[in-house]
Amino acid sequence: DAFLTKLKAKMPQVPILVTINPDALKNKSLDNTIGLQVRDILRRQTQEHNVAMWDLHQIMGGLGSMRRWRSENLAQADGIHFTERGYLVKAQLLYAALKKAYAAN
Repeated sequence: DAFLTKLKAKMPQVPILVTINPDALKNKSLDNTIGLQVRDILRRQTQEHNVAMWDLHQIMGGLGSMRRWRSENLAQADGIHFTERGYLVKAQLLYAALKKAYAAN
């Protein structure tokens, strides 16, 4: 809340996009429900501050989706970080979302 408040006060005309955290695994194999809590806080803050949001967690497939990304060689064995190919896919997804939103406005 404080970060978005300060950012908007310093640069009121600049559009803001908050990217929601990706799914991640705890100890390489367990669902990380703390990520859901962070996601909920970020979603609530973006709504309260009326700023744009890109929900990577949902786009990935939700809780536990990191396993699928890892099995498709898009995420590393740690269940947290993406592979080079995974980062490229993530960038392509963000670009497509921005392009779609731009075309709609």
